[in-house]
Amino acid sequence: MSQKNMWGEEKVERAIVLKLYTSCTLWEFKSEIAKLLGLAPKYLELEFPGKKMLDDKEHGIDMQQLCLKKNDIITARKVSINEYIP
Repeated sequence: MSQKNMWGEEKVERAIVLKLYTSCTLWEFKSEIAKLLGLAPKYLELEFPGKKMLDDKEHGIDMQQLCLKKNDIITARKVSINEYIP
């Protein structure tokens, strides 16, 4: 795992290499990535090859349906969610 920190910005780059089963659902994948980054899955946004972003309603699809290839890069970003807690 490589890591790059930038001062003055909140940008941290990490390379995480994972092996997946094609039957793994998007939710299982997102949960594992979130766990590695220390986030809850709802605060994580994934960008797939071709700048493809998936909605929350697509969490049930499996990796095979995404047509991912070996060595594809998936970018994970932290999302800010404004929540009202009374």
